[in-house]
Amino acid sequence: MSLTGALLGFALSSLISYLAYKKKSLTSDGALGAVLVGTIIYGFAGGFAYFVLMVFFFSSSLMGLFDSDKTPSRRTLIQVMANASLASVMAIFYGLYQHEAYLALMIASIGVSAADTWASEMGKKSTSRPFHIFKLQPMDKGLSGAVSLRGVIASFAAGLTFAFLASFVVASFLLVFMVGVISFSGSIIDSMLGTVQVKYMDPVTQTLTEQKAPQYAYHSGIRYLGNNGVNFLSNMASLIMMAFLI
Repeated sequence: MSLTGALLGFALSSLISYLAYKKKSLTSDGALGAVLVGTIIYGFAGGFAYFVLMVFFFSSSLMGLFDSDKTPSRRTLIQVMANASLASVMAIFYGLYQHEAYLALMIASIGVSAADTWASEMGKKSTSRPFHIFKLQPMDKGLSGAVSLRGVIASFAAGLTFAFLASFVVASFLLVFMVGVISFSGSIIDSMLGTVQVKYMDPVTQTLTEQKAPQYAYHSGIRYLGNNGVNFLSNMASLIMMAFLI
């Protein structure tokens, strides 16, 4: 671990997290989680790895700014860790063992989170309804388990982007290629797992929602599997798949 890198990561992440907190993008505990993730990734994996993390953060934030229908929400500590904890672990392994496979896994983990976020944001802007990933039936926008052509294209673009970024620091073509494949595949795995994510019925509007509230009745899915759990599990499954393939 580089002490200088950790200090730089802490300083930069503190500033960015503070601004995100003031802009109501992060809760107070979410900001602390973001500082922790940034410090670990910069300290153990270096400045370029931190840059990759910032590409994910700023690109996702920019996409959200253009969503006029989006209700402002702050990312909590649980949300931050669901998307970035495994990348942090891979960064630690890279810092300890200096094997580029761990660096590739770290970038792939961030790529999976980016692909899922880009797909979700672009899917909301689609003029047509998304469809169930297995049943191919039309679904309401915003529900997990649904995919759209625009969303798939966005996740593919994320795969290309993070493979391109990996090519600057990873010498093995196979690892770079796998970063792109796994980043894209991770968003598909996320949609697959989303089919068993818990969903509730609004008795007034008779529409499905993933938001738990006293007035909503349980409809389907695994009761304690929410969006954060799906994000974490899809990221973990993607990294396990990549580890076996390389």
